[in-house]
Amino acid sequence: GINAEYGNWAAAYLCKLDCPLNFALVLSYHIAKEVELLDTSQNFTQHDTEQGSQTVASEVARCVFNKVHQVCSRWHTTSEIPYFVKEYMLDDNKIFAGSCSDQNRRKKMEDRHIIIPNLNNLLQMEGKRVSYHAVYDGHGGIDAVQYTLQHLHLNIAKSQHYATDPAKAIEEGFILTDKNFVQKANRENLRSGTTSVVIMITSTQL
Repeated sequence: GINAEYGNWAAAYLCKLDCPLNFALVLSYHIAKEVELLDTSQNFTQHDTEQGSQTVASEVARCVFNKVHQVCSRWHTTSEIPYFVKEYMLDDNKIFAGSCSDQNRRKKMEDRHIIIPNLNNLLQMEGKRVSYHAVYDGHGGIDAVQYTLQHLHLNIAKSQHYATDPAKAIEEGFILTDKNFVQKANRENLRSGTTSVVIMITSTQL
């Protein structure tokens, strides 16, 4: 959707600024939410011609990049730490996790990983803490792995089974992510793929 594309642009821009990947994904989600509010008020997505569409895309991209700087500056100058940033600080109830990666002799690094200490907190959803961990093995480019990195956890959380049957929610999230990426790949002539492994941990269940 439109909101997801805002998040894609924000995450890519933050990564170019050397923002740590996990934090870039968390931050880009909230930036996308703020840009979506502007979209609603300013009708960014309305256009009648191809030229108009290009103009709109340019305006939205500029808005996303400006919002990245606005949000980062706002949080840099305030004493109040955003609630989702606190999840990356130490506390007694957190599940500690680490990660590492090795490009080896490949020309490009096509694999990604993510750790979200509290998925419910990130998405402002009620319920017990859900810690999300995933590894994405990319093949033939980074388009599929980058898309999956940014959308799979959101699609899992959209499932009606998310709170009661996490395994079913993960299955439905995979199916929806695959379906949506195939549509995107057909539109944009993309040929990459990914194999993904996901673990969600609550206080009582793996």
